[in-house]
Amino acid sequence: MWARFFEVLGEHLQRAGLADRPPLIADRRRRVLAWRRGERLERVELVSWSRPAPGRTRAPSITRIAGNHFAFDVSQALVSRLGFRPTSPWSPPRPRSTPELDFEWTALDDELEALARWLPSWMQAKLDPSLGIALPPVPSHVFGRSLHTSVYAWTRAAWDAWTTYDVGKIEPLPWYAIPADMLVAEPGEPGLGRYC
Repeated sequence: MWARFFEVLGEHLQRAGLADRPPLIADRRRRVLAWRRGERLERVELVSWSRPAPGRTRAPSITRIAGNHFAFDVSQALVSRLGFRPTSPWSPPRPRSTPELDFEWTALDDELEALARWLPSWMQAKLDPSLGIALPPVPSHVFGRSLHTSVYAWTRAAWDAWTTYDVGKIEPLPWYAIPADMLVAEPGEPGLGRYC
């Protein structure tokens, strides 16, 4: 499931013009996909949020997609493989990530491929607020004021599955979240976006 997510995400990052060359698996153990965008080094990490296990056999299979979020030790081998070159013999390249692409999106495992197809268009709009944003392909709760500004989201199904498992019922969203049924596509205009 995760390998397919990275494959689809990589293809769509390139189609969207967000990756200068094919993205690479940067760390198999941590499950990190990295790519070069100009002089920036971007990455997405998949984190196991919940899994069935002994003593937790009813736990849902939930993954957190973390873009540029967690600390990551960028090796010079990775930097070189992505085509970054030193500016001098004494100064190895240390590319930074783009703050606007720092996010966490939590989803059921069977929702990952759909999100992999959509995330690059969302990233484009986060980088260029003049672009519109279509609704996520799976109903999602967005925490914050809009799709343009949000850095944290859960799909409705993942939220419902997790809270039902964790506390025995679907928990209400915090006051600062936009529920999936109130989220609307955002027109391409600077500002906060909107929801009804």
